[in-house]
Amino acid sequence: MDTFDGLTPRLLDSSAVSQVVNRLPQGVVVAVFDGCSGLGSQPGIAGLPDCSVMGVSAELLDQNVVAINIVAAFQEDGLAEAALQTLNDAGIRLGESVPRDSAVRQEGSLVWVRQIIELDQIGDVFDAFGRP
Repeated sequence: MDTFDGLTPRLLDSSAVSQVVNRLPQGVVVAVFDGCSGLGSQPGIAGLPDCSVMGVSAELLDQNVVAINIVAAFQEDGLAEAALQTLNDAGIRLGESVPRDSAVRQEGSLVWVRQIIELDQIGDVFDAFGRP
């Protein structure tokens, strides 16, 4: 996977990136973040700043409904468990979007987040990740 960070082009070819991308549910891959510490300042996704890699995909469920899928990989299971607890306690908001439904689960060092939103709120999700 190619990336450009504004400084030098490079490939995201680590095993953690592959693990996250291969586990993302079907849909359009919106973003892959190699390091999540910069996302901790974004409202609503503060439970994931300790992850090492995060992938986000959008899946069209029907004409007006989208599932936003997030897979975050952590260095160790304990960090994933702490993130899961934070997300369960505080909830997760992606920008100003109002989810119809959401779920969070952990499997080893991975945390999955799935939110069901209205299609017209997809711009708010992009805003949550600081993307234009």
